[in-house]
Amino acid sequence: MMALEYVQLGERLALGTFFSISGAHKVFDPAVRLKMAGLFHRLKVPWALPAVAGGELAGGLGLIAGCLTSAAACGLMVILAGAIYLDVWQNDIVGKHPRDLPDWVAKTLYCPEVLMFWLLASVILLGPGPLSIDGWFL
Repeated sequence: MMALEYVQLGERLALGTFFSISGAHKVFDPAVRLKMAGLFHRLKVPWALPAVAGGELAGGLGLIAGCLTSAAACGLMVILAGAIYLDVWQNDIVGKHPRDLPDWVAKTLYCPEVLMFWLLASVILLGPGPLSIDGWFL
């Protein structure tokens, strides 16, 4: 394998593992599900919990397997865009009162949701890599 292929594999496995675990907690752990239900209720989107939990689990597993990789990454980007818009922006960026433009940029890039969004974009742009179900067919 070439260096880029190791990057593709590592990025896909890291993101897939994170989202699989996060989604599994939301689906299977009653305490986490209850906490998340409260958060979604406060954000006025209580209907979103099953979609987010199932989407994270399915998207994460898709990334790990490299199966429908671009679709999985796109779906996870939608979930992250919702999280950034509904929660992260107010609490982690605006809520920390940035002083100037560089501080805005720093606070924005410090948020893991923003960084994962761009990592998922690179999964789409770079493709699934050779060690993937998609790689066998593309």
